[in-house]
Amino acid sequence: MKFMRQRMIWPYIVDFYCKELKIVIEIDWETHNDKQEYDEKRIKYLKSLWLEILVYTDEQVLWNLEWVCEDINRQVKTRKEWN
Repeated sequence: MKFMRQRMIWPYIVDFYCKELKIVIEIDWETHNDKQEYDEKRIKYLKSLWLEILVYTDEQVLWNLEWVCEDINRQVKTRKEWN
């Protein structure tokens, strides 16, 4: 599956997006800590478009990348089965 980086899903930009499976991947860096209300609104909107939102912390990506990749693979496999 093809994931595109920094894609616009109006009015937001997501970190990664797979159009075929309708999966969004967000990496929640420390700069997001003070934007909890904004993030909740954003995720609610994206889910209203029937998108699956996968959110990983910066620490997970930096220190446990193998697990993050395995989790993404599991989610992709599940979405493929649904489609």
